[in-house]
Order: sequence, then structure tokens, then C-alpha cells
Amino acid sequence: MSQLLPPPELIPDVSFEAVRDRLVANIAEDFRVNSIPYTTLSIQADPLRRSLETYSADVTNTKIAFNDQWVLHFVRYSSGQALDELAAYYDVSRMIDEGDDRLKKRLLLHIAGRSAAGPKERYQALCMDADIRVRDVEVWRDEIDPTLHVAILSSIPGGIAPQDLLDAVEAYIDHPERMVTSERFTFSSAVKRLVNVELDVWLFEYARNSEATDLETSLPNLWDKEDLLGLDLTHAWLIDNARGNGVNNVRVVQPSDDMVALPNEAIGIGSLKVNVRGRGR
Repeated sequence: MSQLLPPPELIPDVSFEAVRDRLVANIAEDFRVNSIPYTTLSIQADPLRRSLETYSADVTNTKIAFNDQWVLHFVRYSSGQALDELAAYYDVSRMIDEGDDRLKKRLLLHIAGRSAAGPKERYQALCMDADIRVRDVEVWRDEIDPTLHVAILSSIPGGIAPQDLLDAVEAYIDHPERMVTSERFTFSSAVKRLVNVELDVWLFEYARNSEATDLETSLPNLWDKEDLLGLDLTHAWLIDNARGNGVNNVRVVQPSDDMVALPNEAIGIGSLKVNVRGRGR
């Protein structure tokens, strides 16, 4: 799923400090205008200040709770029952054992593919509807041949779609309620291509040595969460996602160039070697 924008806010200004300081300033001004001497409002242990801070915390938590409920109305930020309600509005229901991420992906495809005869998002959504084992789908048409080619990446370890899964998807698409008579399809498993990666990294001055070792596990896992079909494994992705968590700088040793994926191809990180070349600020 694509990177999320910052979540929308129904109520802005959820800073505890901003609410507290505004209340303290208002109370202090009321005392001043009414010529009431009160000199301890700036002291942390002052009873009135403590009461204002308690109220500020309640106000802030209420605003945060409203915002947390508000974002559930947006597909990309929704989860659980709220997501089920959103999906139902588009006549989409959660499949058995289907997690939130897969349901959101399928729902967004249904929204994008509302036209009965396309675009390709409609076919991608239908393929994911067909079987919970469908992890990702790519649909494309060659320049001359009008046939629609459908590549299935399965959730089975290794990603290869077995024949019974391809048959199930084809039968589902071919149902009279869903089939567009003018379209012809071919169904095939996605191709999984493993690419070995080697990185030179420089750690921050005080980073743990284990940060490099942790990266050898975390980076492939992060890549595997992407929508892999037809996705290029680029130097930019490797560098952006390897930095942070103690890593200051990154240089890609292998592959020597960006790895370009075919429409029916899912690139996987085979082995990852991380070389610590030094430390820096």
C-alpha cells in the first residue's frame, strides 16, 4: 500500500501544553484585571495550576479521541468494525481470515474499478475476491493481442500460485454475473525473482553495533510488505528504507543498478549482506 499522508484532523490543536498555557494565561489575566493578588500560578505544585493541568489533559484526550474516531471514516486509516462498515457501503465484505490490510487493498481496488467493464482495478478486485490466497494481482494487455493477461501472486510461501488457485480465480471471473463478454483472459502465476543485495552502511556515533545485523532481517521484511507485482527494486528504495534506526549513510553495492520488474514478476530480496564501513554524524 502506498505511503500514507498525515491523517486528517477533525479538531486541530491537540497539544496539552498549548491548552494548559492558554488556560493559565487566561486565569492570570482575570486575576490581574480584578486586582486579585495571586503569585503562585507559575509554581508546579500550586493547587489551581494542578487543577488547570488536569482539565487540560482531559480536553486534550477528548480531542485526540474525536480525531481517532474521525479518521476511521477514511479507508486508509480505518480498521476493525469501522472498516467493515465502510466496505459494506461499497458492497464489499470481509473474507474469512482476511486481515485489515488486505481488505483495505481490495476495497480501494473496488472503489477505483467501479466501471463494469474496467479499468484494470475492477479485475484486480475480482481476483482478490475469488480466493483469500490471492495476495496481489497484475492485469495488462499486449500492444496487439486484445487478451487480458492476469498474473496472480499468492500468499503461499514463495508466492507461486498453484493450479487450483488459478482455476478458482478463472471460475470466479467467468461467472455470468461478473464476466464481460467482450473480454478474453489468460491466467498465470506470477514469477518470483530473487535478487541478492549488498549494502555498505555507516552508523551514527552512538548506535549499537547490532543495528546492522537487525537491518539484515528488517529490510527484507519491509520490502515483502510492498505490493510486489511489477514493482522495481530501486537503489532509492533500499537507501531510504535502510537509513534510520542507527544507520547514518547507505551505499548500494549490489545490485549495481535498479532491478526492473516485468508486469507478472515479483522481485524478492534473496540474501542481504550489510557491511559496516564506519561511523559518522
